[in-house]
Amino acid sequence: MSFQLNNAQQMALHDPLLSLTERERKHLKDSWAEAFSQNIFPFIAEGRFSVLYSTNPASRPNNPVNVYFGLLILREIFNQSDEEALDSLLFDIRYQYALHTTSFAEQPVSKNSLTNFRKAVYQYNQEHGIDLIQQEIEAQAKSFSKLLKIDGKTIRMDSLMISSSCRKLSRLEMIYSTVFRLIKVIDKNRLSERFQPYLEESHYHDTIYRARDKDLNSKIKKVLKDGLKLYLLL
Repeated sequence: MSFQLNNAQQMALHDPLLSLTERERKHLKDSWAEAFSQNIFPFIAEGRFSVLYSTNPASRPNNPVNVYFGLLILREIFNQSDEEALDSLLFDIRYQYALHTTSFAEQPVSKNSLTNFRKAVYQYNQEHGIDLIQQEIEAQAKSFSKLLKIDGKTIRMDSLMISSSCRKLSRLEMIYSTVFRLIKVIDKNRLSERFQPYLEESHYHDTIYRARDKDLNSKIKKVLKDGLKLYLLL
């Protein structure tokens, strides 16, 4: 997958913003989405993340990195799971307005998008010792003199824990994947009921896709404990 900048941010003729009533447009402009759309999203340095992608221009281009990064910020601010953040982008015009995606025929984020993006950032950090998300947050914090007010609260860019959350989620998924592979190779007759849920797709979604940041430490400990039991079983 090759890297390209997100240049598709012009309003299209079918843009749903054009169908808003004057009252709806005023509420949107007065919401947190306006501050995010004008003061944060345009300054996300997409090029910083180009190192995560192929240099082959013939390969399929990436989805917009600034949309991924912006959605991770909103996910952190509103204390959402990946599932909740994706649902908000799909059905909440404030999210689309904040991330400049109102004219997109299809929102450029899928169920696995944030997971794959975090994984790529985590692996790059492991290999090069550079946390791209943390770098971008720090750059944003220095650049913005204005504060972002959301739901009556004042949010400073340098107070966001996006990088820590991404690292924990990436670790959780790697540990979970290892445990799942172990379960698949062990004779099912030797497995206790404790491990049966891992064989159901809903268990993965509940553990990873629907995880909230406040639950990550406890989830990591539980999956690690399961992994240790499997290791002793082997």
